[in-house]
Amino acid sequence: MKRELIQNIKVIPYKSGDAIDRERFLSGVLAVSLGAATGEPTGITVKIAVTECDTQAGGYTAVKDKHVFIDHTADGEGAITLTADKSGNELHNLDLDLAGCKKFIKITVTVNCAGGTGPKCDATCAIALGDNAVQPV
Repeated sequence: MKRELIQNIKVIPYKSGDAIDRERFLSGVLAVSLGAATGEPTGITVKIAVTECDTQAGGYTAVKDKHVFIDHTADGEGAITLTADKSGNELHNLDLDLAGCKKFIKITVTVNCAGGTGPKCDATCAIALGDNAVQPV
């Protein structure tokens, strides 16, 4: 079981907007970790958008599959918006169904802080790709 798991997943640190070659991987988990908020915001939202393309350097468009996020329905921009605690310091794990996506995807994470005095909150990301369509023998 351990060998099968190791050979069937790919975990990478992820910078918002980087191209991901998801060829052969049918699903994934995106981890978005919010740091501590500064400037005392009264609210924080996190917008996560998925775009796709056949080539790494091509023109990316919003995913057509509105259920790319397993537990949320994406809008016309391939995005969802999450509400976070105003203090930040949260981890959001989002299950992804990538079966209907093109070879390359980009996931853009945008943190918006409202109210307060110069509010700011940063996010770091990692993605685990799984369900490798080519199984080891």
